[in-house]
Amino acid sequence: TRSPASTVGGTPNAGGDVPFSKIWTTFSGNSPSSPIANSLRNSNDYPTPSMGLFLQLLKLNLSPASTTNLDAILSNEKQRSDTREYADEVNWTTGPACSRTLTGMPESYFSSDPVPRTNLLKNNDFLLYYYSGQAADAVIALSYTPINSSSGIAMDLDLIVYAASYIYQEDFNYYSGYSNAYIVKQSRRDPLYEARCGFDSSKSCEAISLSGQPAGWYMIDVKVSGYYRTPSGSYQARIPTQIDASVPYNLTNSNKTRYLCP
Repeated sequence: TRSPASTVGGTPNAGGDVPFSKIWTTFSGNSPSSPIANSLRNSNDYPTPSMGLFLQLLKLNLSPASTTNLDAILSNEKQRSDTREYADEVNWTTGPACSRTLTGMPESYFSSDPVPRTNLLKNNDFLLYYYSGQAADAVIALSYTPINSSSGIAMDLDLIVYAASYIYQEDFNYYSGYSNAYIVKQSRRDPLYEARCGFDSSKSCEAISLSGQPAGWYMIDVKVSGYYRTPSGSYQARIPTQIDASVPYNLTNSNKTRYLCP
C-alpha cells in the first residue's frame, strides 16, 4: 500500500499504490456496489487459500497501473503471484504431457527437532484436483524414473491424496505407525519393491484410485520419500544427502492416454 512514488529495488516510481479496499475485497468478496468474484471467499472456485492465490486474485481486482507497480514489489521481494508453488490446479488433458520436476533438498531435516520434518516447498508438489466422480477420472498414476542422489541411493517419489482441508503428515509419523484421517488414498512403494508402469516398463509407478470417493476437491501430494526400505525389509530414515537429486515425473491415467496438467 506504499505510495506509487516510492523507489522499489532501485527503480523509482515503482510503489504499490494498492488501495486497502482492494485488499479487503480480495479477502472478503464484498464491495459497496456488488460482490467480487475474484476473492478467497469464493470457496467453490478457490477451496485452498494461499498467498500466491491471494496475489493472483488481487491483481485481477487492480487497475493496470497498480498491477504494474505491485509486480515491481513482488519481483523485488521474490514472490509469485500464482499458485505454481502450492495448490496449483490440475485437470485431465489428452496431451501433450506436462512433465514436472521434483527437486529434493539436502537440508530438509532439522536435527534439533524431535520429529524430522521435510522442506514442504522443495520436497513436495501440492496439486489441487477436482474429482468428477466418474470412473474415467478416478485412477491417478505417478510415473517417473528413480535417479541416484549424491549418496548413490535412488530418489523415491510417493503419491498421496488428501482431502482438500488436509493436515499434512510427516514421513516420520507415518513410519512410526500414526494414522491421518485426511489421507484419502496413498501409494508409498519403495524403489526396491516398486511396480513398473504397465504402459512403460522403464518407469516406476505409484498409482491410486479415487473410485468410490465423492466428487469434489482433493489435494495431490507428490513427495520425496524421507525413508527407504533396506534389503532386509526394515525402514531407515534417509540422511539429507539421500534426497538431493532432481526427478522428472508425470501424472497420468492407467494407460497413459491422459495427463493431469495445469
